[in-house]
Amino acid sequence: MRTCSKKVFALLFWVVFQLNAFSQDGDLMIETGGNVVFHINSLTKYNDGQELNTWTRIAISVSGLGATDGWRVEVLTEDPKLQGDNWGRDLDVDYLSVSATPFNPASASLNYFPINTLSAVPQNLITGEGNGIFIVTINYGIGLDLLGTDNILLGEWPDYYTVRLFFDLKPN
Repeated sequence: MRTCSKKVFALLFWVVFQLNAFSQDGDLMIETGGNVVFHINSLTKYNDGQELNTWTRIAISVSGLGATDGWRVEVLTEDPKLQGDNWGRDLDVDYLSVSATPFNPASASLNYFPINTLSAVPQNLITGEGNGIFIVTINYGIGLDLLGTDNILLGEWPDYYTVRLFFDLKPN
C-alpha cells in the first residue's frame, strides 16, 4: 500500500509598482493585493497549476497628455529564477503567467496582452492613449501550461519560492 505525504509548494512574490521614464503626470498605484501567495498543496494543483484571478487591483492615473499620446504598463521579474528558500533549488520564472482585466468603465478602452510566461525582460501588459484614471485587476497563474509546453509543477522540488514583480508605467 502506497502512502502519500503532503508536500507544499508555496510561492510568494512581491508586487512592486514603479514609475519609470514618465512625466510627472502619471502614477501607478496598488489598491489591493500587493503580496501574492500560491499554495500548491495537492496533486491536482501540482498537475493543473493554480490561478488567482482579480488578486491585485491597480489604478493608473494619467494626465497632461494629448488625446493620442500613448503609454504602456510593462511587467518583469527582478530575477530570472524563483528563489528557493529551503533546499537551495530555484525554478525558472516561466512557470508564472500574468494578465489584466478592466475594473472601471474607463479601463475597458485599454489594450490588454496576457503574458503566458513571465521573464526578467519587460513585456507589455497594458497599452492606452490619453488621460484618465484606469483601474484594472491583475490575474496570476502558476504551472498552467498555457502554451502546451508541459510547463507543469509536477516533479518539481517542494519549497517556498519568492520573486519580485515590477510593473512599470512608461510613455510610448
